[in-house]
Amino acid sequence: MSQDAAPSLPYRLATRLVVDSITYTNPLPAWSTDVEGGYLSRERLVEKRIRAYLDGEKPRPSFAIAVPKKSGAFNTWLVPSVCDQIVLQTCVSALAEKLDRALGPGVFSCRYNDDPNRIQLTAVSVVSWRRFRAETDRLLARHNQVLQLDLASAFPSIQRDSFFRFLQAAAPDSDVVTLLQTLLDSFNQPGIPLMNDSMFFLGNAYLGAVDQIVARYTPTFIRFVDDYRIFGQSASELERAVENISRDLKAIGLALNFSKLKLGSAQEFLQAISKPPDSPKTKVDEANATSGDTMTADFAPAENLVNQVARTLDDPDKYFNEGMGRLILGAICRLQADAALSAARGYNGSMLEAFRRTLYDNTDLSNRILDLIPSYLAKPNEAWRTVWLLYLARELSWNQNLNQRTSDLAEDIVRSQAPPVVKLWAGAIKRGGRPVPAATDVDELDYLEAGGRYVGA
Repeated sequence: MSQDAAPSLPYRLATRLVVDSITYTNPLPAWSTDVEGGYLSRERLVEKRIRAYLDGEKPRPSFAIAVPKKSGAFNTWLVPSVCDQIVLQTCVSALAEKLDRALGPGVFSCRYNDDPNRIQLTAVSVVSWRRFRAETDRLLARHNQVLQLDLASAFPSIQRDSFFRFLQAAAPDSDVVTLLQTLLDSFNQPGIPLMNDSMFFLGNAYLGAVDQIVARYTPTFIRFVDDYRIFGQSASELERAVENISRDLKAIGLALNFSKLKLGSAQEFLQAISKPPDSPKTKVDEANATSGDTMTADFAPAENLVNQVARTLDDPDKYFNEGMGRLILGAICRLQADAALSAARGYNGSMLEAFRRTLYDNTDLSNRILDLIPSYLAKPNEAWRTVWLLYLARELSWNQNLNQRTSDLAEDIVRSQAPPVVKLWAGAIKRGGRPVPAATDVDELDYLEAGGRYVGA
């Protein structure tokens, strides 16, 4: 490795992006909230890690957790150490503009954020999803037929060799691809792992290869991640397109999800998707479509966020999943960070306080949160939902009337045979949410080790 390889990479930008934005798209919350500081020490640590990886050192394995899908099945999601997340984002930031320029205007998902005043990797994906819907309406007015299709297990099915050749073409003779390969090989997951917006950006960019296949057979289509909408004047022309696209996808190791393939008239499609923009169903569609934006603005005031929590937990089999569940979790994590920042700067009041008050006032919801925890605790593969509820229950512990029940529940979990990550989050409730003592090595620890440091286990 050349001595200037690490300094030439955008790890300073990546540090800000991960701390201020990317971390809220992880499947699990951070153990503590870092506000106003820590950037310089993290930058030095990340620079050191980059040098070590390029010199042959291997990253430590990432923590993995099963997260329920809308279908009821489970996806495996990863949570690397904070340091490795920043190294990964360093690689993405080095490639981002070039990869984004290669995508056509019909791709609405995970587009590079070119607003210099916003610390976020991609444009707000909920806004992008609404633009995708608006473009759908525009094209429906001009075409008689619409074909909806998506890919079967798109990201896990991506062939790594093809993916790295794709990146090498974007950054020839660069250490970036070597660094990315080192990280992805350490994740021990096929294809492009599910993780956070950094990986969604890369996977979305690679699907430009699928766009090229689709464009061979139809000129008019739009895409959001792997959700394609193809427009034509006759059903027969779109049926032929499906056959050809399916055949060509096999050459790059991908396949269509035929269970989700829909072909119909423009009028039928409009009737199927017609629903109020602020309905719970619309929110869920946006949550499942987008990669993880916290959507805090859409959940403001606090009452809206509490209402969405209530709707989600009223029908958890339908809504409590990697779509809406992660969206709400990210919004609450953001409230925590904003409140910590306000306190550090001496400001009075925060949306977190309003959220807590609204949550306390909803007695049925508060009790449902605490009632659901034991039910999920008893089920295999439900550690993610249990942690999600414990993170929310920590807010209930601030209420005098709910504190004792929350504390007793946490104590029971700590003494139980629950999965380690669940026991640690129960311990976090007992600890009272005090911040972790400053220590840069926490960023190099895996998720469970960092939790042990936080809880004092």
